[in-house]
Amino acid sequence: MASMRILDLVYRPVRIYLKEPFVIANENYSYCDVMVIKIKTDGFEGVGEAAPDEVVTGENIKTVFRALGKLKKTLVKSHVDDIGETMYKLGEILPLNRTAKAGVDIALYDAMGKHTGKSVSRLLGGRKLRMETSVTIGITRLEDSVMEAVRYKRDGFKVLKVKVGLDACEDERRLRLIREAVGERIRIIVDANQGYSVKEAISFTKRTRDIGINFVEQPVRADDLKGLKAVRDASDIPIMADESLNSPEDLARIIKIKAADMINIKLMKVGGISAALEMARTAKENGIMVMTGCMDETKVGITAGMHFSTASSGVDLVDLDSYLSHRNEIAVGGVATIKGVNRIYNEPGLGLMLKEGVL
Repeated sequence: MASMRILDLVYRPVRIYLKEPFVIANENYSYCDVMVIKIKTDGFEGVGEAAPDEVVTGENIKTVFRALGKLKKTLVKSHVDDIGETMYKLGEILPLNRTAKAGVDIALYDAMGKHTGKSVSRLLGGRKLRMETSVTIGITRLEDSVMEAVRYKRDGFKVLKVKVGLDACEDERRLRLIREAVGERIRIIVDANQGYSVKEAISFTKRTRDIGINFVEQPVRADDLKGLKAVRDASDIPIMADESLNSPEDLARIIKIKAADMINIKLMKVGGISAALEMARTAKENGIMVMTGCMDETKVGITAGMHFSTASSGVDLVDLDSYLSHRNEIAVGGVATIKGVNRIYNEPGLGLMLKEGVL
């Protein structure tokens, strides 16, 4: 990679409003706060985003702001030859604060892509521009969930991600009604967001195995890997780890006890593209399928997730849809979602621009 000198790091919080309130097993909200980040180099500017979720990572917009202040002192006037090495050094300064580091990492890749005249995906050896994405249905009334599922099918989505975890019996009923409404050709994945006990999760997977569920994501508490393994061992439906996976150390523990069939790598959880690439390689080497997921990123974070996914041979599927639920968007370009397929552009960096006045 070409060397670039960092001249400045600027950042600003932005509130993003959702089109509709979003309910999952462990959260209920109508807006989210993200940190927009810009790295100024001696030739180009790179854009990044940190989208914290305190329930998942313990970070919020205030902790991200403080962390960026510490990272700025190290980054400004430094030379970046290798982004992975730079992020490793930043990790030694701030071992946690992975969401803040993800925003910096994304901005560095955007700047480096512009320096080299390559898209981030091409910079990392990627050749694809498109990947099918799932789309998410939150916990809503039965009739609303069915109507939403039918609308998404009509819009061309072929993978529905249904949130569950508040009431296992009601969840089963919703899933059966959704399956009946959309037919057998639509894939359905289920995300419990830690909402079930181990006993409830095992019972749920047994009762719903005839529905045609592709996998169940994070059925039990994040810190209960033994419980997650117990569900996996008892289930005919593949089990995915999400909140249980925030670091390479978490992945090593999951692999060691065979706690999950699949993992959800989110840039905001693991610290950005550099860390995600390494974790995807490790997962593939150990026969674990990988999905790239998202928190509540805008187009900036979703585009970064797509560049990582199209460049990594370890990524099998993507769940990169959060920006579709936003009322206000901070960027143009980057990614387009058409008939259930996310497409990135073969332009330098992330291929997007911040809207005027955002930063």
